[in-house]
Amino acid sequence: MSDSTPGRRAGLRRLLPHFAPFLRRERGGLLAAALASLLLAATEVLQPWPIKLVFDDVLKLRPHPARLGFLEPLAAWPPDRVLLLAVGILVVLAATRGLAGFGQTFYLSRAGQRIVTSLRERTFDHLQGLSLAFHRQSRVGDLLVRLTGDINVISDVLVQASVTTLGRVLQVAGMAAAMLWMDAPLTVAALAVLPFVALVVVHHSSRIRAAARSQRRRESAIAARAGEAITHIAVVKAFTREAEEGRRFAEESGAVLSAGVRAGRIEAAM
Repeated sequence: MSDSTPGRRAGLRRLLPHFAPFLRRERGGLLAAALASLLLAATEVLQPWPIKLVFDDVLKLRPHPARLGFLEPLAAWPPDRVLLLAVGILVVLAATRGLAGFGQTFYLSRAGQRIVTSLRERTFDHLQGLSLAFHRQSRVGDLLVRLTGDINVISDVLVQASVTTLGRVLQVAGMAAAMLWMDAPLTVAALAVLPFVALVVVHHSSRIRAAARSQRRRESAIAARAGEAITHIAVVKAFTREAEEGRRFAEESGAVLSAGVRAGRIEAAM
């Protein structure tokens, strides 16, 4: 795993300059999606606080701790008034979360679709400019998979996964900060398991990446097999090779199935 890490980083450094122009064109939408993710994370962090008001000032289960002295005036409020306040805050948070989620999904989807379209057009123009020798050595189905499916995956990684991960990181950081402010020893104890979780995630992530690459190679192979058979269908029929082509396609399909099940098993183990 350690041997492949520098290679992955070098690969990312080579790829990012090629995709940076496409990302810059959509920086407005990506920035709006990032701000929506920030607002979404904030609503998730604030969501438990109205419930705390119910427990502390309506049910009177425990007094406010010293560091929450700014909530002490609520203790003099009638319980029904505190309950209405808590419900109102929950409604506002739910509405804000809904709007932020809509904005995140809309702007990410729009930016992702535009980037996919630009990448696909750029890749198609590049393929047309390659030499005939390249096209003679390449399989049509494999090129079609890269022109369609692989570009969608790249867009998901560059746009969807990046902004979504940013939102999750902000949410976890906000919750950890709130927990540290409320009870530092308990927070440290709760976060003590994170290094072990990180080790497990890193270990399984490398296996998932390897299984995913294997699955993509198999999918490219089956697409190439189908493309060749359909492109030369007249020859296949002329020599009555339908059964043989069906057998070869079934072998490729079985390999794709095995690779997909293996990747799913590794992912489920996390």
